[in-house]
Amino acid sequence: MNWTDEFFDAEIAKIFASKAITSRKITMLIISERRKAPEPINMTSAERSRILINGTFKLLACFAKADFFISKREATLLNYLIKGELAMNAETARHAVQVFNQIQSVADIEEHAEQQIDDLVRAWGHDNGEIQRIFNMCLAMSLCHGKISYLADKWLLKIIKKFELHPINYMPVREQFLHPHAEAYHTLQIAPMVDQEQIKLAWRRQCSLYHPDKLIKASQEKQAWAKEKLHQINQAYEILSKNRKA
Repeated sequence: MNWTDEFFDAEIAKIFASKAITSRKITMLIISERRKAPEPINMTSAERSRILINGTFKLLACFAKADFFISKREATLLNYLIKGELAMNAETARHAVQVFNQIQSVADIEEHAEQQIDDLVRAWGHDNGEIQRIFNMCLAMSLCHGKISYLADKWLLKIIKKFELHPINYMPVREQFLHPHAEAYHTLQIAPMVDQEQIKLAWRRQCSLYHPDKLIKASQEKQAWAKEKLHQINQAYEILSKNRKA
């Protein structure tokens, strides 16, 4: 039995099956002339391997934190991928965990994710097999709770673009599993499993960051930006509150 069959329910596990849409070597995405692998850049095999192991782990760590909450399930999957797919040794794993713990703010998460994607493209853009493996691991982390978050979706689309893949591989999965209120949860910086009281607390916290009273001395441009942010926050709160009452 494949590890995806053990970890996910049947609906998600079938995505990774050999005959399913995401893990077969889709003609339009990888095998055909639509995706011509670039020539590998000049780099030692040791450096290339280091980027694969460390870069993929850091990227997976960002995916785990993409919904602002690390669950035991996500930690379990990440631990499996460290040992089973990336074959990290104990010392490398300890260093990776330190890096994982340093990723805190949304800005940190986004910056780390974009950097790792760029590094992986640079080192492994020529290798179709590793491209598929990296994408599948990221997709697995994205689906850990059954729905794809706003940031996870953003990074999956970026991987597709940066590796010059065809989105036909991902769009049916996106349509089925992207959380219907992903952007609203992202705006309030909370995970979908929170309760109504936590939604309210997050709304108040975000409102306090962009309140006009805090920006009296700011430029008109910044005040206008904060006003728009406040509108988005209130709109997100309204959407999530109505959804909970439905």
